[in-house]
Amino acid sequence: MKSKYDWFDDNWNPDVKLSTIIHELLLSPTYRWPMRVTEVHIYKDETAWAQCPRCKDSIEYEYQFFCGRCRQRLDWFRFEDAREVYIGWSGPKDDEDEEDDEID
Repeated sequence: MKSKYDWFDDNWNPDVKLSTIIHELLLSPTYRWPMRVTEVHIYKDETAWAQCPRCKDSIEYEYQFFCGRCRQRLDWFRFEDAREVYIGWSGPKDDEDEEDDEID
């Protein structure tokens, strides 16, 4: 089988049958390899949604096996270390800030 880079000639005309190209793309294993979930978006009302590492869409259920949009297989290993991105606010207040507010 030809390399995927040899599917077209110099004029971008298909050099192999279109059905062969489609078949190989459908069987491409890249979406089957688990990608680690590394980012969580936290909104002002304190709802948190994990982000798909491939399509960056919100993952509806925590610890689901595949993204509902792009069907990327997900890896939840060390999810507790995921980067937290605050959307619409700067994040939770520190305990020290809350104590200072109570004293004033």
